Amino acid sequence: MKKFLVALIFTAFPMLTFGQECSNEYPEVFERFFEHFSTNTAFALSRTRLPLQKLKWEYGIDEKGNDSSAPEKSTIFRDDYISWPSLAAYMEKNGLAIIRRRKNGRDMVVDINKESTDWLFSYHFKMESGCWYFWQYEDQSL
Repeated sequence: MKKFLVALIFTAFPMLTFGQECSNEYPEVFERFFEHFSTNTAFALSRTRLPLQKLKWEYGIDEKGNDSSAPEKSTIFRDDYISWPSLAAYMEKNGLAIIRRRKNGRDMVVDINKESTDWLFSYHFKMESGCWYFWQYEDQSL
């Protein structure tokens, strides 16, 4: 009877577990997803679009005095990405804070910075078939 009840709970309430597939009918709540993403490296790897797009901002002024700041595009491959610590551990080690902002219902940008410094990183997420995926890393630090 106990096994039957457990099976019934997991069948009737698929969003109670992270192991269940996402769907457009039952889209993930970003906050729940992000909490799991930031603390569990295996889950983060499974929800990262690899190779990961990277933007590294280079700041400058051209010879005419105009702002020539622009991002340099590159790629982060799986072999490099798997060595990243969990986001939560990295933030704790470096004294970083999070600011979340929604661009629209299917895109989310999480800005991570360190107060009174030039550190600013953005994690770009997009929803696909009801699941959130990390698809772009942006480094805006000086």
